[in-house]
Amino acid sequence: MYPLLVFLLAILLLSTGVHSIRHDTSFSEGTCRYDMISLAVLSCIQPDKPWKSPSVSCCKALIHAIDELPASGENGKCCLCRFMRAKLHYPELAATYISCHGKDRAVVAKWSFPVVVCGKACSRKEIALLVRRLSWRGLPQIHMAARSFLSCLQLSSSFC
Repeated sequence: MYPLLVFLLAILLLSTGVHSIRHDTSFSEGTCRYDMISLAVLSCIQPDKPWKSPSVSCCKALIHAIDELPASGENGKCCLCRFMRAKLHYPELAATYISCHGKDRAVVAKWSFPVVVCGKACSRKEIALLVRRLSWRGLPQIHMAARSFLSCLQLSSSFC
């Protein structure tokens, strides 16, 4: 019950415009929203208590923040990896993501901890493969958008 109340309070505060965490570039990377992942973590992990199976509200918040919020050029495993590397070094978050059936759970299950490097999880090769697959299916507008995104990444990720 406690995690649900914390989550609802956090949503209420965000909806009223009161922010305890400034949204700046140090708190997001690419289209990963660390602020939303942090809120999900509040509803999932209780400090100084053993890990337990996640609640439905925890799973909804975590999947939304990791798998649904980032733009299509990002992926959940990359956002989760970056967050764990920068902010939260506990494997419980990865275990929670796996238990909640995150879309990249099979990859996350193979990680070793603590997370130090996210190169494989955030590789541009995966994005390039996605672009090729989409272009072969005859979707020129998606191909052009993905191509411009890749060009932007090659120039500098700070301008994307």
